Amino acid sequence: MTAFTDTGTMINPKLLGRHQPERASTRFLSDVALVAFWAALVPGLMWFGAAVGF
Repeated sequence: MTAFTDTGTMINPKLLGRHQPERASTRFLSDVALVAFWAALVPGLMWFGAAVGF
């Protein structure tokens, strides 16, 4: 929740502590999955291009 005042916007301090950040292990696993996907995609596209004659 925010409050709009004459001097700007204020964030409700009670809501600041409610956000639960992602665990580092979850972020790491998603990064590994993304890198593995791109690592498999590039040679796969190269083989596909060679197979169809590009």
